[in-house]
Amino acid sequence: MFLKPAAARRFLPFVRDNFPHLASRMDEFYGRHAYAPAAYDDRMRAIFDRLRRRHGFPVSRDPDDPAESGGRSAAAPRPYQLTLVDAAP
Repeated sequence: MFLKPAAARRFLPFVRDNFPHLASRMDEFYGRHAYAPAAYDDRMRAIFDRLRRRHGFPVSRDPDDPAESGGRSAAAPRPYQLTLVDAAP
């Protein structure tokens, strides 16, 4: 997960004002970096994988797995993002 600097300038004050209990964690994650720590990404990926399995979505990270294309053409760039793709052709 990432938060670019321009978005962070608006988002972090919003979190401080509206969700003060989350402010220190957001500052820790995004105060100096655009990306959350790798350990956080790993935890989120595990949660999303579990949800994907539970609801019948593919979990493979193999770019050659047709079930992972989500209907995108082969020429389309693959984003590095946690996603739920439709398993239907």
